[in-house]
Amino acid sequence: MEKFQIESPKHIKAKKNKMDRRDFLKSSAALAVTATTLQSCKDYAREDYDPTDKPKWKNWSELHKANPKVIAAPKDEAELVKLMKEAKTVRFAGTSHSFMPLIPNDDTIISLDNFKGVLSVDKEKVQARVGAGTKLFFLSSELDKHGQALASIPDINTQSFAGAMSTGTHGTGKKWQAMHAYVKAIKIVAPTGVVYECSETQNPDIFQAAKVSVGTLGAITEVTLQNRPAYNVHKTVKVQELDWVWKNAQNSFETAEHFEIYYIPHTNLVALLTSEIHEGEVQDRPNSEDENALKDLKMLRDYFSWSPWLRKKLASTMGKPDDVIEDFKDKSFKSLAQPRVTKFNESEYHIPKENAFACFKEVVELIDSMPGTYYPVELRNIKQDDAWLSPFYMKDCYSIAVHADNTEEYQYLLDDFGKIFRKHGGRPHWGKLNDFTKEDFAAAYPKWNDFLAVRQKLDPEGKLLNEYTRKIFG
Repeated sequence: MEKFQIESPKHIKAKKNKMDRRDFLKSSAALAVTATTLQSCKDYAREDYDPTDKPKWKNWSELHKANPKVIAAPKDEAELVKLMKEAKTVRFAGTSHSFMPLIPNDDTIISLDNFKGVLSVDKEKVQARVGAGTKLFFLSSELDKHGQALASIPDINTQSFAGAMSTGTHGTGKKWQAMHAYVKAIKIVAPTGVVYECSETQNPDIFQAAKVSVGTLGAITEVTLQNRPAYNVHKTVKVQELDWVWKNAQNSFETAEHFEIYYIPHTNLVALLTSEIHEGEVQDRPNSEDENALKDLKMLRDYFSWSPWLRKKLASTMGKPDDVIEDFKDKSFKSLAQPRVTKFNESEYHIPKENAFACFKEVVELIDSMPGTYYPVELRNIKQDDAWLSPFYMKDCYSIAVHADNTEEYQYLLDDFGKIFRKHGGRPHWGKLNDFTKEDFAAAYPKWNDFLAVRQKLDPEGKLLNEYTRKIFG
């Protein structure tokens, strides 16, 4: 998630004899602390969060942990096959960015970090064969050297390609599909030791199943990608009032190359992120104030949640309608994706296009009714595809994401927002918080039984199922 950048650095530098925005907010917070007789700050901490716990493995948000007997990064296919054959249970870890318990088990966790790099390039077809363990930022940088760019770029760039692809990860844009839709061929190693080369013409059933398979078919070691010529973008971030969304957002989503919206809870403000193709010169992306902005929003929550009026009034110092708070031109992969510093837990559902704005409105109303929230709500659009377990299977969708700090309670993301997402026909992101059951998934995916048949063929002993995935695919 690209957190809301409220002001560019040039606007927030302290000036002589003038208090800057952050100092103003801190001073206001100090006054709020002094006035503790009004209301004490609520403790939002998760009871089960223990930063001192040092397991062998944990996911990025530190929500899931494991102490397996084996954690290995095989150097080649032969070593990979040996590890899988010897294991009782095997799960694959990319950068562990999933918020669902897809990886934890007490036996074996395998990293595919050594299956990396651009292996070959077809300049005429604008395709590349790559190691599926390659991290997205490195992959984008290497493809750029060959005049190519990923067709779909998500807003986090630290995942491995295999991990992002296998969970249905996506970017935004009316004419752009999720990452897996641009995979033309897959090499997958089953836990039996059999290696399958898959495409639309070779093992087509495995190919359609493997594109989004949550690591339950085998180790994806190589993929052939249909890329696009390398390109630059002109990116702007602009502030508007929430009402702008209901009047104008649909047109922007329909016409922009890449467009997304972040609603800032309790402020009545949205950030509009627009990225259009740029043919001219570029400059390096300026340093982002995203992290400081998020800290400011948290500060407002911590000290002013008792007064919605005052909280909103102070938030107005951060930006006003029509403010352009970011404006630059850079390479696409540097502009559309970036690493994350502040950790969070996230739930994201993909809502059929016709229901999206009604759903978004309910989500906004709900989050504004919760004084403890401060993370922006994210809205993006994605074109449909035909991968069997794609959340966008045969449906153009808008994705809506809600977040909570990784140290704080998060169950409301599932319990309260989940009800709204379900009401509007949403399918959850495979790697993000949801409470779908096997029956829910079966009802949401017409090709569910076809997928299970392929899974049984490739993993007859169920080695690739941990406690969670067994409940879903077992």
